[in-house]
Amino acid sequence: MIQHFLPHHKFGKTIPNRKLQIGVRDSKTIFTDLLQCLLHRHAKILLQEDDTIMETFKTMTCRKSVRSYKSTLSDANLQKILMAAQAAPIGMGKYDTMHMTVIRNTELLQELDRNAAEFFGDPSRTPLYNAPCLVVISTPIANPAMANVPYSNAAMMAEHMCLLATDLGIGSCNIWGAIAALNTKPELVAKLGLPEGHVPCCAVTLGDTDDTFAEREIPADRIAVSYIN
Repeated sequence: MIQHFLPHHKFGKTIPNRKLQIGVRDSKTIFTDLLQCLLHRHAKILLQEDDTIMETFKTMTCRKSVRSYKSTLSDANLQKILMAAQAAPIGMGKYDTMHMTVIRNTELLQELDRNAAEFFGDPSRTPLYNAPCLVVISTPIANPAMANVPYSNAAMMAEHMCLLATDLGIGSCNIWGAIAALNTKPELVAKLGLPEGHVPCCAVTLGDTDDTFAEREIPADRIAVSYIN
């Protein structure tokens, strides 16, 4: 067995590095393997401590919508987060229908922000929170009666990005309203250079932040559940 170490997490309290046991693999695949362990819906990362903890669920409980950003985001961390989106489940495996547009151009970000503020009727708002990066997820909406499928695909990609961003200590926020505002301005959509027929569905803001990510207690009953046996 080869021992690799999980990095420090930017949680509310210091969490020491823990050893993660991984079978012998080609070193070039280690990063991909770690992503699969972290993000796969059935994966569990088993930590070497008194109580076995499901690290994936810990990341979920630490995830939050960050609305305060620094002006930085490293290329390396951005690529890791985009890789997380690549690991998302897509209906019928139609990955070729999905597209991500990474916007780091300050002028375009400000234009999208102003447009959203006007859409909400409050020019003083900053709906993109001055984040240094916005990833817009788009896809064709060929059949409005089945629009839940492409929107669900986009949401899966967005949440995968937010989860890995949390694990890296990077701020993220799912963006819906600003995308609704964007879709009212075809001339602004055109500036994104989307593939033909694609419609912006949602987006994720990304950036370094001074926020910390503390674990939260998740009430088991805050979302109603019905059982049909």
